[in-house]
Amino acid sequence: MKQSLVAQFLNKLLNASLAGKNRLTIERSKFVREIADALRALGYIKSVTEQDNQLVIDLDEKMPISHLRMLSRPGLRQYSSARQIPRTRTRLGAVLVTTPKGVLTDYQAKKQKVGGELVCEVW
Repeated sequence: MKQSLVAQFLNKLLNASLAGKNRLTIERSKFVREIADALRALGYIKSVTEQDNQLVIDLDEKMPISHLRMLSRPGLRQYSSARQIPRTRTRLGAVLVTTPKGVLTDYQAKKQKVGGELVCEVW
């Protein structure tokens, strides 16, 4: 059974962070690039570059990812309005949301008053 590209990216990202790896490569996708850019803005990723048909992601050692969970899956999509976007349990991480304005963190989505599909939570 083929795993979705987003799930594969998030699994590789968590495993690389827990193993102490600095670099990760994955198949290039516009949606995966938007998620990586959102995580870069949060400080979990140093840089995202494109080589051939791959995305090369450099992780930040100072801010490792200890928890990463997909909220919406291909078999069960989860949508939320701006008011009902959940917060992380520790309130130190973020929930990524796909909105008409792109992939935003929970804080940005609430501030811009847009909802959308819940992608993942990270801390």
